[in-house]
Amino acid sequence: MSHLHPVHRALKDQFTKEFGQDYVFNWAEIGVFEGTYSVTLLENLRTDVGWLVDSWEFTPTQGDAGRDQANWDEVAKKTIEKLSTYKHAKILRMRSEHAHVVIPGGLDFVYIDASHYYEKVRQDIVFWFPKVRIGGWLTGDDLFYDSVQKAVREFALANPHFQIKVLGSQWWLVKHTEEFVNILES
Repeated sequence: MSHLHPVHRALKDQFTKEFGQDYVFNWAEIGVFEGTYSVTLLENLRTDVGWLVDSWEFTPTQGDAGRDQANWDEVAKKTIEKLSTYKHAKILRMRSEHAHVVIPGGLDFVYIDASHYYEKVRQDIVFWFPKVRIGGWLTGDDLFYDSVQKAVREFALANPHFQIKVLGSQWWLVKHTEEFVNILES
């Protein structure tokens, strides 16, 4: 097992408490970047299938920190090469709005850590919530961004039957029902 960041250790402990030590997970990570958290999940959770979704696409409106598409292609190449060594990893180089159509439902959790822009976070929550099984988790990172906080809070306020839990910058909710208010339509 790889060394875990304290927050990731706490989340793994929550998973173990909730699902049991020997549980075999089906999950998706939305926003892989260099695959650091993907490796953490693949090495620390018993996994049947781990769907790894990222477009590695240059989007000038997101201020890609001096990167261009050639930089993103290089990041994608190295990351895909690294993650391809894990037999349970299924890598999809595509946008979240396309991947949610391809990936089957019934996932134990979906971890959202892609775009941090408010509209994109809202979309990811609405696109991926239906893919999580009853009793599973919708979870994500970077709650310290106002845009992420706003989108998560908006979903929570529109769906008060789901309690949002927070640990550091990580957030999650347990799915108790298929019914939810689509915040993209309200």
